[in-house]
Amino acid sequence: MHEEWLEQQKRKRIETQIKEFVDRFARASGNDEEWQDVKRDYENSEIWKDLREKALKRAHDQCERCRGSTNVVGPLQVHHNTYERIGGREKMTDLEALCFKCHREAHRERDQIHADEREENYWDARLEGAINWFATRILKLDEGWEYDPDQEERVIDEFIKLSAKKYLKSDVGEYDKAEFHRGIPEWFKDQVMAGEHLDLIFDRDNEF
Repeated sequence: MHEEWLEQQKRKRIETQIKEFVDRFARASGNDEEWQDVKRDYENSEIWKDLREKALKRAHDQCERCRGSTNVVGPLQVHHNTYERIGGREKMTDLEALCFKCHREAHRERDQIHADEREENYWDARLEGAINWFATRILKLDEGWEYDPDQEERVIDEFIKLSAKKYLKSDVGEYDKAEFHRGIPEWFKDQVMAGEHLDLIFDRDNEF
């Protein structure tokens, strides 16, 4: 009975620590120096040491990428494939036990993925800002227009039409222009909603 109570208290303590780390990582998002400080604290925690040990046991003394034995490749290091659940919520599939060489390569891969995500987020934010500017400044809609499905559909439709108009006035090939005779092509709509052609839409004074 006493051992069961101790185990319950341990689980509660760990759950509290996990929540604290998750909150700290969230607050440090966007501040690399602060985030790294939280990460160092986390790597010294009982939570991380337990997860790390599980990943190493799963590997059975073999790098989980090159399958090299620790007798050959040296001690294994536990790598985060993603930081999405860092703080104690990690799934075991988020972690890999790797040799030094594979760990270094895994870092490069993860850094590239994060760079691609940052670029995608940049273009998403730029497109959202352009559409909102168009809705409030050109169509004269009130703030909050995006919460009305009919208004949202109208704004996007008009935004695509204007994008097509600007595109056809630009230096595009005659073949491309011919495709618009039957209406705005789906490929062009997809490009607009992916954030392409924004530089064509705005002139130097940031006006339509």
